[in-house]
Amino acid sequence: MYEILSHEECCIKTCSFDSSKTYPKNIPNLTINRKTEQFSCGIFSSYPNSYIMKLFHKIPGLQNQTYTTQLTAVLSDCFGYSDFYSNGLNNQGWHAFDVITNCELLQKKWARDYQYNYQNVYQISIEQIKKMKPDVVYIHDLNTWGRAELLDAIKPHTQLIVGQVDYLLTAQSLDLQGFDIIFSSLPHYVEKFNQQGVLSYYQPLAFDGRVLTKIGTHYKNYPITFIGGFSQHHKNRIEFLEKIYQKVKFDIWGYGVDTIQGSSILKEKHHGEVCGLEMFKLMCQSQIVLNHHCDFVENDANNLRLFEATGCGALLITDYKDNLNDLFEVGKEVVAYRSSEECIDLIHYYMKHPREARLIAEAGQRRTLRDHSYMKRMGVLNEILKKHM
Repeated sequence: MYEILSHEECCIKTCSFDSSKTYPKNIPNLTINRKTEQFSCGIFSSYPNSYIMKLFHKIPGLQNQTYTTQLTAVLSDCFGYSDFYSNGLNNQGWHAFDVITNCELLQKKWARDYQYNYQNVYQISIEQIKKMKPDVVYIHDLNTWGRAELLDAIKPHTQLIVGQVDYLLTAQSLDLQGFDIIFSSLPHYVEKFNQQGVLSYYQPLAFDGRVLTKIGTHYKNYPITFIGGFSQHHKNRIEFLEKIYQKVKFDIWGYGVDTIQGSSILKEKHHGEVCGLEMFKLMCQSQIVLNHHCDFVENDANNLRLFEATGCGALLITDYKDNLNDLFEVGKEVVAYRSSEECIDLIHYYMKHPREARLIAEAGQRRTLRDHSYMKRMGVLNEILKKHM
């Protein structure tokens, strides 16, 4: 058993009310109140409805609280990108804030407080942009917000519309030309977008060290885990994990297990869905975390698990990709396989050599906290955005 490394808590900047103005009771001042030289950025994200409903159910009375209290509760659970982008930009001197566009409980609460009549949650988000007038609208969900009619409604109220793409683009009517900049953790996406005349930059995902402060120290109770999703876009992953499980048993958490056809052996030790801080705790409790990318990433290493697992101090065993050595030193900070057979051999080896596994895991964690933090990513983002303002 070994413990994860500690990490100092990062500073969070908050916004204050303008007492000279009158606002509806118990809601934040959504008119940007900042220094004249300070840029502002709204981070617009989408969360799975199932996760939102479980979180509100887990916190009794949350639906009766103020908009600010509800939003803070959701972001505090560290799901997905959480407030990682806004916190990093705030530390760069920006005024950055988060909006969860598809969370009906939150958005309808905001609309009621502002006595805003709406037909759908998209209109609420657009109204928030009109009121806050951020210099940058940063959109994480292009499959929802990449439509021309929505981008046209946003454009008059901001200087830059920016997209972030780390996932499969499935929408049929995407208007990529409606974005001023698109960032992606997939190099082949960046190349493709630039070829289409859409300004695009490579930006890997990251890890927020505040997570470690929130969850504390945990012992390694699970020898091997896989925490991730299953869907029609994970066919290779399902086949791969089934081959591994036939030789080495491991614990599984994640969404979509019901989409796996037939009586898959992966259902044997599937413990249900896990998100947010609960997921990070499990990664901290794992000696080895398995990783296998989605089918659409081609030869690019990009997913969050690369940084979440290493950031939590687990030994990451991941599929080899062309750019993996740009992110980690393979064999010293992470371990990579090129086939299911090699993965099985690597698991057996590091289970028999726990000290070597621990040293690689600790080196991987140091690398992530040093080079792959959201603070560092937002420093780069800050410079790029200012260049195009």
